[in-house]
Amino acid sequence: MDDAVHLQHPFDLYHAVPDVLLRVVFDVITLGPAEIALRRASTLKRWVELAHKLEKDEVKLKQNMESGVESILRPKRILLLQALAKELGWPDKHLFEEITNGFRIVGLQEPSGIFDLEPRPPAFSQESLDDAAKFLRPAIFHFRKKALMK
Repeated sequence: MDDAVHLQHPFDLYHAVPDVLLRVVFDVITLGPAEIALRRASTLKRWVELAHKLEKDEVKLKQNMESGVESILRPKRILLLQALAKELGWPDKHLFEEITNGFRIVGLQEPSGIFDLEPRPPAFSQESLDDAAKFLRPAIFHFRKKALMK
């Protein structure tokens, strides 16, 4: 009995786990597999209906994309992802603009709200990177071609 008094409740052991996750664990344990399956099916049905509702707008969105970005995103449901992220309160407010326009690989990025800020000054200016690319691009293609031949 003395040992039992000193034991911790399982939920007290997970203090670092977010409350929303603890709620999910609680629901799975208390509601049972049938109710959880019904809830999941209901959620998936709602998402499929939303995807169908957004289909025409999705086509329009992709028609206005730069061709390289469009070819990558063609099979993706960007507006569905955006709607679900908004519903869930996803903190990165710039994500969908970056997805549809293509991510910048040089320059400063907007804070995502997901990761801690790590300000790092650029090591190169965009101009110096463009100048270096004239020499680096042929070397990269050479090494890639060499690697493919192996």
